[in-house]
Amino acid sequence: MKTKLIYALLLSAFCLTTHAESQYKSVLNNGMARWSFIDQRPCTNFSFFESTDMIAYGDTIFNDIVYKKLYLDQSFDSYSSEESNESWKNHTPQFYWEWDYHFIRESEDTSKLYIYSSYFDEEYLVSDMNLQKGEIFHLYRAGGSLEFIVDSVYFKNDLKHIQWNYTNYDDSLEGPFTFIESVGSNMWFIYPQGCTHPGTLGLNCFQNQAIFYKNDEVIGHLNFANLPCGYCFSDTGNGTNSIPKNNYSVFVQKDKVEILFDSDANVDISLYNLNGILHYKRSLHSQNIVIPTTELSKGVYILRVFDKNTNKLYTNKIIYN
Repeated sequence: MKTKLIYALLLSAFCLTTHAESQYKSVLNNGMARWSFIDQRPCTNFSFFESTDMIAYGDTIFNDIVYKKLYLDQSFDSYSSEESNESWKNHTPQFYWEWDYHFIRESEDTSKLYIYSSYFDEEYLVSDMNLQKGEIFHLYRAGGSLEFIVDSVYFKNDLKHIQWNYTNYDDSLEGPFTFIESVGSNMWFIYPQGCTHPGTLGLNCFQNQAIFYKNDEVIGHLNFANLPCGYCFSDTGNGTNSIPKNNYSVFVQKDKVEILFDSDANVDISLYNLNGILHYKRSLHSQNIVIPTTELSKGVYILRVFDKNTNKLYTNKIIYN
């Protein structure tokens, strides 16, 4: 009798251990994970795109659960697709800004990815690799919950993909929307309180200790296979990548940001944080402008300069310490 009891306990322990083993390739895998999301929508007659580089690194504990801290890195500045991808992979992140109140973890069997908001003390689903075709599920987005239905399940590059469609969301963001094994979601807008202005497009590149993933899907009018990892421009007029020529310099100081133009300019200046909140706006008809920053919190901001003579938009990522 005692022998049977011991056997049953050992079998139970084995089953529990087997159940806890990873079913899928890990996203976080105890090291550093990096995402590059294209988060700028087209504007005026040109299309300008800029990435938000997000990093998961370093452990912290909430409610007895271990999470990775989330950071934002400065956009990687390179314009040649081939060279940029290699350079982005070899780039050492600087952890310019810790994403306040946001942390990330995956389930013990690595099938689900979650973001935790310590501000709201709530956890939100990022991806679920267990979903089957036809299943309906809900994702949180700042402002409410969105309902989706699984459209297809397939394998690509030895990674499971779960593609889904929205059922109660407008069609301004075009698919495919996909959960990708060992990567997470290919859509940035599902992350709570993510960059939502002026719009979001999708995952550009991903890297962890095990894999490097380059998105080659067409989302809307963008072919991500042709976009370099990190920071990029695109001119829809000729269908090729191009770099607008800046005619100004930006100087970030302790209590101000100064913009100096080569000559008198006719521009609109605006400054946003990464949540799309406008902090400063002004039209300029001279050679320089000073933006006071004493009221700004430390963090990352987007400076947008719209040249009204050429109808071109330029942006700079500002790190305010």
